[in-house]
Amino acid sequence: MNNKIYEIVDLKLYEIYHGYFGCSCLIVFSNEEYEFDTIEEDIEAFLYLFKRLVDEGLILAHTPINGEPEKEIQGDKFWDVSSDRMIEYIRSVLPSDPKFLWGSLDDKDDEWSKFWYYDCPQIRWVDKETGQIY
Repeated sequence: MNNKIYEIVDLKLYEIYHGYFGCSCLIVFSNEEYEFDTIEEDIEAFLYLFKRLVDEGLILAHTPINGEPEKEIQGDKFWDVSSDRMIEYIRSVLPSDPKFLWGSLDDKDDEWSKFWYYDCPQIRWVDKETGQIY
């Protein structure tokens, strides 16, 4: 794995958090500041960023899988598994051809739409100062 991925995400974690607060995973994934060379590196950066945001308590994820453990916080139910389990799940539902995640594809691309709009966990952002969930 390219250490550049970890270094950039670790360095910019709170900048990304403040810059993308309230946005979907799709917006976070398409961050052009990473400047990685391949879609595979972009995917790894996205997964590492997702894991770091969960581990830091900056986002909560709704479970995309029926029957998975959930916890209730502020009247909403969130996935109650480790960030490693979340990443394992996301990897399992990534489109078979990563081109579906990168570039200017339209909503008619079934794999792309299915991943981002149905399979990828929906997130809610946590305000670290107040604990309010958005």
